[in-house]
Amino acid sequence: MSKTSGPSKKKPVRDERWKVAVLSSALAAESTDFTPLIARYTKEYGVTDDEAKEHIKEMCRFLALSANVTQGRYSIMGAVDHVWHMFLIFTKLYAEFCDAVAGKFIHHLPAQMLSQTKGLYNKGYKLLLSDYKLAFNEDPPAHIWPRVKLGTMAEVECISCECETCSPVSPPCDAN
Repeated sequence: MSKTSGPSKKKPVRDERWKVAVLSSALAAESTDFTPLIARYTKEYGVTDDEAKEHIKEMCRFLALSANVTQGRYSIMGAVDHVWHMFLIFTKLYAEFCDAVAGKFIHHLPAQMLSQTKGLYNKGYKLLLSDYKLAFNEDPPAHIWPRVKLGTMAEVECISCECETCSPVSPPCDAN
């Protein structure tokens, strides 16, 4: 007779089928005309067209991963979060994008960075960085996806590297 110590935890499925689904979602995202988003994002955030396109590409990768996440929840920060917030106000374009990429609406579920949820935030960000590398066979660009000191929580803006990708509620980046 075997003894169990409670319910078994299912590990997230990150197999070839998952990877194909993520890459298919990312490919579907490329058919979206982001011209109005680029125009508004460059104006409001003072970035170049090329920077806006890079931020949008990374947002699309994040949303492709989100559309196919099997367990857990991703956390994001910085430029990708900013461009996603802007994308959400283009409701028709965003809804069409979600349908093409996920076959359903991808909801924005903002996390409250209160002390009791910081551990979950870090776990979600670490999962995102790990899944990104698995799906796209490359590390997420550090200037877009800052590496965070997962053991340290910041209550203040990241000032050590002045990367401007961290926020007052995000962990400090590990850019130095």
